[in-house]
Amino acid sequence: MKISDSAATVKPERQSPSTSQFIPNVVPLSGTKWDPRAGKLMSVARQENQHSLTQYGYNLQEADSLAKLSTKDQIASLTREFESYELHVVRNHVVSLPYSYWLAADGKIFSNREQSIELELDKDERGGYYQTGISEALRLAKNNPNQLVFHYSPPGPASFDPVPDPKYAKPYNIGQLYLMYSDGDKVNNISISVSPEGELWLAEIFGEDYLKRIGNSSDQMEIIKNFITHPFLSSLSIDDFLNKQWQKPNQLVFKTDNLGAEKTYTVNDVLEEINNSLTGKLKPKINAELIAERIVLNGGRRIKEEDLRWAYHAVIGEVMRETGRNEIALGGGCGGSVVKSSDLLGYESPVEKMMEVPNLSSNYRRKIQGESSKDTFNCPSCNKPIPKGKGITTCPHCGISKEEYAKRTKQKKCD
Repeated sequence: MKISDSAATVKPERQSPSTSQFIPNVVPLSGTKWDPRAGKLMSVARQENQHSLTQYGYNLQEADSLAKLSTKDQIASLTREFESYELHVVRNHVVSLPYSYWLAADGKIFSNREQSIELELDKDERGGYYQTGISEALRLAKNNPNQLVFHYSPPGPASFDPVPDPKYAKPYNIGQLYLMYSDGDKVNNISISVSPEGELWLAEIFGEDYLKRIGNSSDQMEIIKNFITHPFLSSLSIDDFLNKQWQKPNQLVFKTDNLGAEKTYTVNDVLEEINNSLTGKLKPKINAELIAERIVLNGGRRIKEEDLRWAYHAVIGEVMRETGRNEIALGGGCGGSVVKSSDLLGYESPVEKMMEVPNLSSNYRRKIQGESSKDTFNCPSCNKPIPKGKGITTCPHCGISKEEYAKRTKQKKCD
């Protein structure tokens, strides 16, 4: 899972203009977020990927990093990603699921204990300062076990370039507050969405002295840079934070109306949701693992971008079906804009249809892999289709021969 900078507005056309409490001239604009840089001619594929980022809040280039993982790790990584996408983007929940990160001696950051999934931080986002700040915050937490590190990414420009890249052209309309702490083995992280009005709570979290130092400038980008490059080490543990008697427990932190009814979260609400997240009570409703299995087993080692797109559209479509809606305004840390059911290209079969078949049956395997053509069989190594009756003994996709596969697996050669 990528830690990505702050966020999308929930339903731009309905949102009243409000400003950051700390940054001058930050007025939320129509639209949402994803990432920075600029002014180049783009290939069709790149244009399509950037459309996915700004419209839907997912990144088709994930397929590149997933190709480096085992099938088991691909399914685990995608399951986690789809669960987070449902809660934080589609449902626009105030807090995220908990994530854990492992820091290697060489400075690399990984999102799994085996250190095979490296954390992706875009050097183009906010001039590279976000990448620097997140790395520093994680190191600070690792070096100070059990002490909370606060890292805030305010609303404002997603790019610091004069001519932004289209994927970072839209500003971040809400903030993201990250809580990080180390248990001695790994660094745990939860993100909290913060509306501009909710920034008043940050004065109590960070303290006036910190905010004065950070905000000692009249330049908008300079203040944002100060925030994202100066994580704050507190003396509080996560339990201290959750049990603290806050001065204004009913202070608004976040509000959303992406599912048709406005919902607000106060300080007390946020504390309860953080506790729910940490104790496993905060759960997605969509069977993300089933969706992940389908696209991994359908594509072999290399997950196809069209399958990845289908998966994210399936998550959106399932939430629409479950809530009885034909459109949803995406939000959260990686949000997009208003999405209608007609926008979900390729989304056809609801997850519940796949769940009707027992998961140990042959029919289940066929369903999650998609229907195979009668004129092909799947390569036993890469699982991609090979034409039948053509005398083909070497896979045209991965290059393995029947003899080589039998030798590797110590099996008799297939006839």
